Amino acid sequence: MKKLLAAAAMVTLPFGALAADLPKRGAAAAPAPVMVAAANWSGFYVGGNVGFAWTDSSFMHLEGGAATGETFSNNPNGFLGGAQIGARYQFQSNLYLGIEAAFSFRNADDQTRTDLAATPRHRLSEVGNIWSVSGSVGYAFGRYLAYAKAGYASTELHYENILIATGAILGQSTKQVGGFVLGAGLEYAFTNNLSLGLEYSYYNFSVGNQQQYNTAGVAVAAINASNDLSSHVAAVKLNYRFGGSSAPVVARY
Repeated sequence: MKKLLAAAAMVTLPFGALAADLPKRGAAAAPAPVMVAAANWSGFYVGGNVGFAWTDSSFMHLEGGAATGETFSNNPNGFLGGAQIGARYQFQSNLYLGIEAAFSFRNADDQTRTDLAATPRHRLSEVGNIWSVSGSVGYAFGRYLAYAKAGYASTELHYENILIATGAILGQSTKQVGGFVLGAGLEYAFTNNLSLGLEYSYYNFSVGNQQQYNTAGVAVAAINASNDLSSHVAAVKLNYRFGGSSAPVVARY
């Protein structure tokens, strides 16, 4: 038995010494950083936009000099699309300032029925193209840009009082109205020149009293008062920036 144990020890001893001589396994090497070029948003740009507008047009229709009348609320919702042009400046702190002029083609209408004085009629609200000039402030991170904007906006508002039986227009008015726009957006630069963004905008317009006229342009005894016109717009924007330079390269692990 002692001879067997001694023989086993003689066999295993070389393998133990060999294992001791092998190098120890070290910690896994850290992956090499991936170099990513951050976007530089400074410069002039042009682009296009497409979206949808949810609009509320409410007013009180007064006839014959009455102090009170019927109140109506129409929703001329619809698609819109257009173009924008602007300029941005990005500071070293990644804060940025910008200015933009935008125009969107829009034509949407909605109407409400009334049976006032036993004469069935439709009260129609129609909104037209919309344009704005706004300033923006934001922050750039990587290839993304988040921003908020505020500025002046204008659109066309058209009213009609339509006799349902014949389709005759009893009264109408058209006015270019002004107001303000507030909004926010997020944009991604997928090349040094091209960027794609999502934007939300709220528009509110000051309308005032609207005198109504017949189709010959003669004033009739009717006014649309207590007007309120506002729109919520969600849009997709594609911009092309001139220049196309990148910000300093940053490491991403």
